[in-house]
Amino acid sequence: MNDRWLVAVFASKVDKFEKRLVALETQLTKVVIRLDTMPEKTVQIAIGSADGFLSDHLEKTKRSLIILGYATASDVAKVTKRSRAIESNYLCQLERIGLITVERVGRIKWYRMKPLLSTYESFEQNP
Repeated sequence: MNDRWLVAVFASKVDKFEKRLVALETQLTKVVIRLDTMPEKTVQIAIGSADGFLSDHLEKTKRSLIILGYATASDVAKVTKRSRAIESNYLCQLERIGLITVERVGRIKWYRMKPLLSTYESFEQNP
């Protein structure tokens, strides 16, 4: 192979990486600006519940829901060894905070964690 050809291929790859880096820097700048204008608790939620943000009882419920994926308050109660009523209350608190979503099927509420991607997409939609 020709050395000029290798240099040209390498240069084109460097150009592609540079363009991608500029695009990522632009997106990161938008996200940082959005985070700077948010209240501290909202920022912690957007990051994914920073350490110390949730109390121990809510953290235990959140971790149980992560393990189960998609569950009712009864399912979470079986994992945490607490009553269904208490878990229902804690799940409602997590919903109000914005960490989980709820889907009602008949009389039963099904809970699941909000994907972090949806948080990222909300940044993209509101630069």
